[in-house]
Amino acid sequence: MKSSLKSLFSQMINPVHKNHKKTLIVAQYIIDKSKTCARPAVTPMKLNTMVYIAHGYMLGRYGKPLLDEPIMAWETGPFVNGLYIHTRKYKSQPVDSLVHYKFQCLSDIERAVLDEVVHVFNGFPAAQI
Repeated sequence: MKSSLKSLFSQMINPVHKNHKKTLIVAQYIIDKSKTCARPAVTPMKLNTMVYIAHGYMLGRYGKPLLDEPIMAWETGPFVNGLYIHTRKYKSQPVDSLVHYKFQCLSDIERAVLDEVVHVFNGFPAAQI
């Protein structure tokens, strides 16, 4: 137990963790897709929730995880550590950009899942998703 808490703490203070890259690419893809919608603003809470939904959709439909890091349940909703580290500075303001990675690591299926999640959920405020 002590070592797992120590590991989690070290990940939270070290934002350059290898497992965060895919999470950030997924989040950036959602941010970029949302900019083409009627409600382009994506707050950290909304982004975390949409990443969580996309991960669950990918697992349920295709039996494969979208992310390579765990998702935790907090009182305010789903919590993805790598995403939190990079979005906490925005507080409740829209996230404009996280990373400048190319999206080549996303498969066509993953992109289709993300497109569907943005299409269905982007029009809702974070608290309603």
